[in-house]
Amino acid sequence: MADFKKDFANHINVIGTNPYLFIGSGLSRRYLNMPTWLNLLKDFSEKLLLQKGFGYYDSKSEGNLPELASLMASEFHETWWTNPAFSDSRKEYENKRIGGSVSQSVSETSLP
Repeated sequence: MADFKKDFANHINVIGTNPYLFIGSGLSRRYLNMPTWLNLLKDFSEKLLLQKGFGYYDSKSEGNLPELASLMASEFHETWWTNPAFSDSRKEYENKRIGGSVSQSVSETSLP
């Protein structure tokens, strides 16, 4: 173990940056009672005023969570631009762009 610590310290000194520790969702779920990705998407589906229920997107994505989020985001795009509940959000964000597209997605911050 002493060799590992010495080698690791030498490696950190050579690259000249601090290491980052990535902590997976298990830690946040266990100790902070945070939702799973699936439950987070379920919660968003209710708050985003989507026309179809969560089960529709879940079944269409066949268990693929990134696909599930993308399906919800696609529908939310229309909702965000047309639903009066998001008018304040549109005023604040409609001209802000990321990568050539308007910066709004499933992670909408001004939910009603």
